Amino acid sequence: MYKIIGADHREYGPVPAERIRLWILEGRANAQSRIQTEGGEWRNLGELAEFAEQLKAQAAAASPPPRIASTEADRMASTIIAQDYRVDVGQWFGQAWRLLQEEFWLLVGASAVVLVLGLGIATVPVIGTAAIFPLAFVLWGSLCWLFLKRIRGLRTDMGDAFGGFTLAFVPLFLGGLVASALTLVGLALCVVPGLYLLVIWWGFAPLLIIDKRLDFWPAMELSRKVVHRHFWPMAALIGCVIAVGMSGLLIFLVGAFLTLPLAVATCVYAYEDVFGKLDPAALNSAVTSRPPDTAPEGTGGTPGEVIAPATATGANPPVEPGTNSPGA
Repeated sequence: MYKIIGADHREYGPVPAERIRLWILEGRANAQSRIQTEGGEWRNLGELAEFAEQLKAQAAAASPPPRIASTEADRMASTIIAQDYRVDVGQWFGQAWRLLQEEFWLLVGASAVVLVLGLGIATVPVIGTAAIFPLAFVLWGSLCWLFLKRIRGLRTDMGDAFGGFTLAFVPLFLGGLVASALTLVGLALCVVPGLYLLVIWWGFAPLLIIDKRLDFWPAMELSRKVVHRHFWPMAALIGCVIAVGMSGLLIFLVGAFLTLPLAVATCVYAYEDVFGKLDPAALNSAVTSRPPDTAPEGTGGTPGEVIAPATATGANPPVEPGTNSPGA
């Protein structure tokens, strides 16, 4: 018989080994969960050999899947264009405002952290200006990733605001480098090409890299093809997002802490309506090649990690990974 510490810092059990194995398979416990054998000391679950097989399977399931091939990105674009979509800027701003009211401190706090980080990088002597451009996709994608998880009802914390650094830093960095260079060249030479690239790439490509596990160029091409379908309405959306986000700078910068999360949420709601609800049956291997969205918390889960539903306390507790100790 065993006792185990849940994520709520409460002790559950005693329960048999079969129940512990079930909780591992359900993602309610992992190798870092604290467990006690009957009459024994508290230890990490991963130290017990009798659960090694289940923990090994759990770790394998949590490994990041391979990135989607560019051919599958083309199929995604074809599917979205065939199904078509509607640009509704007013609806997305309304949804963003309601989300901001519901999750004010998390969203404002995350936006403030990323904004301050970006400004800090940009002001570093000599290298700051050059560094901020390739890091733009990383910072923007990370912040959008936090908002996307919250919109989808997934467990979200401040660490998700840095998700781009851990989930897809290289493709985001390369995407930011290429997009910044080409956009700046376009703005410098004729303005219009630069504005076109700004619209087709900067709103959605970073999220496509993280959420759909695309390399940077297939993500940028997917974004270009889909946005081009309704370019002028999308240009209006991106223009409104930029205007709202920048308007806070007029109020001694402080206003940006409020307008930036509103702008980000609007863009992410647009992404979710256009790209986030692809029909799995229509994409076949492009979607079914990804593992089930059941990565447990704290195990380096993929962008699809979900929260296992809580159950009644007692014999079947909502045990989740953690490093809790009896005195926690």
